[in-house]
Order: sequence, then C-alpha cells, then structure tokens
Amino acid sequence: QSKNVYTEGIFQDYTDYGIYTFKELKASELENSAFFERLSEDNIENVLSYIDNFEKWVSEYSSQADLSELAENYAFDKTLVDENDYVYIDTKEGEGEGAASYGRFENYSVYFIDISTNTLYYFHSNI
Repeated sequence: QSKNVYTEGIFQDYTDYGIYTFKELKASELENSAFFERLSEDNIENVLSYIDNFEKWVSEYSSQADLSELAENYAFDKTLVDENDYVYIDTKEGEGEGAASYGRFENYSVYFIDISTNTLYYFHSNI
C-alpha cells in the first residue's frame, strides 16, 4: 500500500490531490458500500466534469512562477474512468442560503477508485 498527497493553498482556499494504491480492491466489497457507487454511462460525465474543474485549478498553479508541489506531481489519465470503477462525490453544492449558497464547484471532494489498478484517487477543491 502506498500514499501520495499533494496540496496547494491554505486554510479555506486549497486544493488537494491524493493517490492511494492498495494491494487489492474488490468490487464485491464496494458494491455494498454506503458511500461508493459504481460508475455507469449516466454518471461518468458528471465525474469527469469535476475532474475537468480540478484540472483548471492545476493549470492555474502550473502557470505560477514558483511551480507548486501539486502542479508538479499531478498526473491523472481520464481514460481510466469507466464503468468498472467506483466513485463517491462529497459536495457542499446548494448548502447555505440565497447568494451565500455554494455553487457546484466551490467545495467538493471526489474519491475515484480505479479497480483495474487498485488505486483510489482523491480530488479536493475548496475555493
């Protein structure tokens, strides 16, 4: 088992990227999870929209003169996302009241499990 986590920002405005590799992840164990759901044709696009948003932040960090640890180490292949995998998305979208409510990409965490590589990828953005 291995773990690599990279972060950019502090306190309330930060972005995290983590890669957790396991010896074995069994789809049968994830099927009964209270959190993870198996990807389907219907929700793959939603997962990719969060990853696209995350990559916009990584791109912004990459353009800074002092390259951040996160930008330097970010490497995710979106072609890994398929119907054999599992995801859990935790978002604050809609929380709060009126103009103060959170938008879709203002505070989220995506936990994506790629079964073929026994890897959990963690994407977090809180702007």
